[in-house]
Amino acid sequence: MAIKPCRPKWKGTMTDRERFNNQMHYRPVDRCFNMEFGYWDENFREWSIFVENGIKNNYEADIFFNFDRFEVVSGNIWMSPPPLNTRS
Repeated sequence: MAIKPCRPKWKGTMTDRERFNNQMHYRPVDRCFNMEFGYWDENFREWSIFVENGIKNNYEADIFFNFDRFEVVSGNIWMSPPPLNTRS
C-alpha cells in the first residue's frame, strides 16, 4: 500500500538538500528544515494515527507527515576484511 501524506509539504524556495546544508553551516535559509528524529517501534503498533494509516516504520512516517527528504549513505568505515588475529 502506498503511503499518502496527511498534510501538504511546507512551502519553500530551496531544495531540501540546499536548506539542510545551509542550516547546518549557519547560512541563510528560506525556512527551517522540517524533520523528525524517529519513533520507537512500539509507537507504530500503539498510536492510532500509525495503525489506521498502515505506517510501520520511520521511513513511512516521514512520507506520511511529508517531512523534508533526508537520505543517508553509509558503509563499512573500518578495515575490510577485518585483520586476522595473529595471536595464538
